Amino acid sequence: MIDAILNYWREKRPELDLYVATSDEKADAAVRGLGGKPLNVLNKSLSMAGLSQVMREHRFAVAVLMGADGMDGSYDPSFSAEQVMALDLAAQCGALSYVTGFSISETFHPEVARIFGEIDPSIRINVRDPLSLQRFEAGSGRSAHQVADVAFLLPPAFTGRVGMLIDKIKAERAQGRRIIGVNFHPLLLELEHRHRFPMLIDAMANVLLELAQSIDASFFLLSHDTRDGAADRLGLEPLYGQLSRELGDRMILPEGQLTAGEIKGLVGELDLVISGRMHLMIASLGAGTPVVGLNYKGKMEGLLEMWGLDTRTLLSAEAIMRDPKASAGKILASISGIEAVRESIGKKHEEIQRMALANFGGGGEF
Repeated sequence: MIDAILNYWREKRPELDLYVATSDEKADAAVRGLGGKPLNVLNKSLSMAGLSQVMREHRFAVAVLMGADGMDGSYDPSFSAEQVMALDLAAQCGALSYVTGFSISETFHPEVARIFGEIDPSIRINVRDPLSLQRFEAGSGRSAHQVADVAFLLPPAFTGRVGMLIDKIKAERAQGRRIIGVNFHPLLLELEHRHRFPMLIDAMANVLLELAQSIDASFFLLSHDTRDGAADRLGLEPLYGQLSRELGDRMILPEGQLTAGEIKGLVGELDLVISGRMHLMIASLGAGTPVVGLNYKGKMEGLLEMWGLDTRTLLSAEAIMRDPKASAGKILASISGIEAVRESIGKKHEEIQRMALANFGGGGEF
């Protein structure tokens, strides 16, 4: 998402300096790598009064709060509230301010909802699907704009290593195999149930074995998130270890971590992506590839509704652990209709791109 936001403003207002709020030296280095200027204002030692002083000193022309899964307070309400209040300070200091599209889960935190309802009325609030729009307006008492996620604007990156992986995919397909992307992670389980993650790994292994017995398929394990304690490889690496003995070269786990652009370039070559990450679903749909979402916190229905896709294809960690065979059956049903779904996605692509651009006020507001 941050790449898409920075790219937009570089093109729109090349004379502006692009600052990104950070919390530590690691984040500072990442921002410099993106061509931005780090502004270390998210560390715990800075009070809201101190942040207000920073806002007054810089007099930002534009302030962007990058919408994300946690903006509704469903993970950490204190963090969400601090982000929204920081944007409110920027608006009060004269910045044209907005939140890029984000999801509202089934558990929109009431205090975060109240803060959204009370911030400066000039702030443009974008939510990224029709279900989130309903939840946001009902919870906050404030109107918002429905857009598509700004990450839909990210272009694919066809680097050398992506080229080698695509060659591998083509070699598998030349043997008559379907190529299915697979992603899952610990956050699919609520915190109090996360000790059951090894059970989910075993259940996912059983799902893929059921698929492999029913169709000739290879499985491309996709790491999209590397955050400590929630990294996708915590599930993908043991899954690979379990199944590579039985399925051999039909199990593919790329070395190293691909960038968001590289992932988008890669998923366009797959037949289907089974994803526990919202933004991997976004990359896949944006590249024209059908998806089976592993739903969490009720966030994926709205994305599928926006694309006109069947929400009944969604699975959950609990459903997979309860009955891997039935879960494999649902995935097989999705595969059987894959060509029609791909055609449907293609017809919606331009509309979704326009909706993603609406994060920036329809092109003229800012």
